Amino acid sequence: MIEFLFSNFILLVITLLVIIFGYKLMYRKKNANDVKK
Repeated sequence: MIEFLFSNFILLVITLLVIIFGYKLMYRKKNANDVKK
């Protein structure tokens, strides 16, 4: 049961990191649209 909770916690942290990273990336893209191109 503890392992299940631990794996779920790791999954949640990874998901949060991905969401935050994606949000920052989108925000940066909006500020500098032609840098990526």
